Amino acid sequence: MKRPNSNFASTRKADVVDKNVGASTRISSTQGEGALKEQVRAIVSSIPSGQVLAYGQVGARCEPPLSGYICGRILHHALEDVPWWRVVAKDGHLPIEKRAAEMAQKQRALLEAEGVAFINDCVAPQHFEK
Repeated sequence: MKRPNSNFASTRKADVVDKNVGASTRISSTQGEGALKEQVRAIVSSIPSGQVLAYGQVGARCEPPLSGYICGRILHHALEDVPWWRVVAKDGHLPIEKRAAEMAQKQRALLEAEGVAFINDCVAPQHFEK
């Protein structure tokens, strides 16, 4: 009788699936899920006031690189001390509106208070950090 793989559950937690390219990035045991969350937290916390990054830009700055989808999932569970409102879709729209219109209104108000301009409900291109 074949023994079940006792590491199956922990192995699954160590995989980050990049839905944009259909690949799976293996995270070493020394760099677990907590380390990725901390990287995303640090990157988002470093975005200057009045600037934004797209989810994919945040993911590209991680090591290993993450998809924008994964970054969004991490930010969904972020604490209030992370300036989550500075992360938007690559075209400048506020995807949080799909989940909660009031959160999109809050995000827009926070961005406008920092001097971020909007064109047709999207962040103006000049506000994207390079």
